[in-house]
Amino acid sequence: MTEVEWTTVASLAIAAGTLVLAVATFASVRSGNRSARAADRAAHIAERSARTAERSLLAGQRPHRTGIAPDRVLRTRTPVTAVIAGRWKLGRIT
Repeated sequence: MTEVEWTTVASLAIAAGTLVLAVATFASVRSGNRSARAADRAAHIAERSARTAERSLLAGQRPHRTGIAPDRVLRTRTPVTAVIAGRWKLGRIT
């Protein structure tokens, strides 16, 4: 039987531990970058929405939420155009 070289075993264990830490660090940084990009997109959308709301307010237009989902059809006797924002119809322009 051969004798175990403990210095070699220790070096291999340190190398394996370093590799595990490198993979965990890479995954953590990648996830953080993805979260930062999502936050940037959300901030951009919020800024655009705020600008639109400010322009509407300055023009004297106010949205009216009717609570009708966009997949439903508005049935009235007069021609109606529905203003859609997101998932909800916000008002009618006659």
